[in-house]
Amino acid sequence: MIDRGFHRDPEGVSAYYAILARNYIHRPISQHKGVPLQNLGRTNPPKYYGHHPPLVPALIAATYATLGFRADAADIPPDWESRFSTALFTLACIVATFLMIRKRERDPSKLPRAALLAAAIFATMPITVYYGGFPDVVGSQLVFFVLLTIAAYDRFWEAPSLKRLAWLIIAFALAAFTDWVAFFLPIILGIHFLATRRLQNWGGMAAFGVACGALFLLAYGHIAIVEHDWLWMHDKVARRAGSISDTKKAFTFFDWLCVVARRADHLFTAPLLVLTGIWIATARWIRTPTFRLVAILLAWAGLHIVVGRQGVFQHEWWWWPLAPGVAIASALVVDRWVHNSRAGNAFIVACILALAAWSTVTTVRALYKSHGMLEDDASHSVVEIGRAIRSCAPPDAAVMVAEKDASPGLWHYADRPIIVDVWDGETLEARLRNPAYADLPFGFTEEWHKPPVRFVFPKSYQLHAPAMLKYLQSHYSEYSASPDVAAKFFVFDLTRPLP
Repeated sequence: MIDRGFHRDPEGVSAYYAILARNYIHRPISQHKGVPLQNLGRTNPPKYYGHHPPLVPALIAATYATLGFRADAADIPPDWESRFSTALFTLACIVATFLMIRKRERDPSKLPRAALLAAAIFATMPITVYYGGFPDVVGSQLVFFVLLTIAAYDRFWEAPSLKRLAWLIIAFALAAFTDWVAFFLPIILGIHFLATRRLQNWGGMAAFGVACGALFLLAYGHIAIVEHDWLWMHDKVARRAGSISDTKKAFTFFDWLCVVARRADHLFTAPLLVLTGIWIATARWIRTPTFRLVAILLAWAGLHIVVGRQGVFQHEWWWWPLAPGVAIASALVVDRWVHNSRAGNAFIVACILALAAWSTVTTVRALYKSHGMLEDDASHSVVEIGRAIRSCAPPDAAVMVAEKDASPGLWHYADRPIIVDVWDGETLEARLRNPAYADLPFGFTEEWHKPPVRFVFPKSYQLHAPAMLKYLQSHYSEYSASPDVAAKFFVFDLTRPLP
């Protein structure tokens, strides 16, 4: 499913990171300076997106470059390339989950049932099936590097040494430059270490804390220096820890709990959540070699959910940090309760197959539904309108669009500066005479002073905006579009006004 389009659904939001990744190739390092750029223009002033560290879009850009995408490429990379690195990290998470549990098995000579079960649950949970190729900072890439960090911490906790401290810092650095959510982990690790190790061993953990602080200053300072704003994170933290949705509507604690319950059930299923609750309730009395691992994972996810309460309320994929904890805790409870026999193993396999079937069916239904803007055969998808925009204007030329769609996929497939939500002649002429900016996803804009050259009007809107279509037909020449574009869109040449 990594080659599906970035459509109008939660999974399609990740098209935004494909835009950021392309700009690492379209623009020289002297312009982006390592910070992601939002621009659709190629030569206008840089529009930075410094909300997150750069590793996710940088790895997508590396995939593009490795597979032949260049700054002068005539088209955008195929969709699977944008999801490729994330899909690899999802597979790596499955392997890492197995190995981390396998290492802690009491009898390594026996069938690693708990490890296999944990890996199978992780692989078949709805969140993994739906968001397994989702290229975003809060995703499987972050989870994988956090698993590496916890594995490195486990070795350091058992026998502190400079070598193990170095590996711990390296593993955490990869997580830190993926997203800020990683910085909740040192808090959990520090509390655990101080609570479980003697005072004379605290020096190494203090050094790790200093290293984490240095990594934060490096990532934060990089963005602050480029954007000339040392307080840039203040508003972002206040928003994500607040009670105002992205649509500027306030939500109560009860609203939050309802959404949390619904999202958790949707992404992990009720049976797995119940099993996780059982592990939490009983783990204190049944200490196993895996206790430390699961406790740290669940504590990290819990801190993320509590502090980033607005984010988990707003976005499904913000629940990724909970995935490994749920998978492992559920597996351990089942492994403890179900007798290790042929009948018991058959029961477990049947349950895993049922979970996989449920996740696959629900995901396919969600991802492969109709992607048209309206419920009719003539309606268009973001892939189609983006193709129309690219086909009628050269790179670095702006296009006006009779479209109010806010999906990042629209900009991803357009790959041109676009001016959206133009529904009357007065607005058209004003933006044509005095161009100042082009629109970007999420309400952002980029500086743009060249007049737009084309206007794309979806044919499915001709009954909804007849006055705008009439104005275009009476004031501008039609552009000779290809048959597949002309089937769903009117295209007008704004450089050729009618006399």
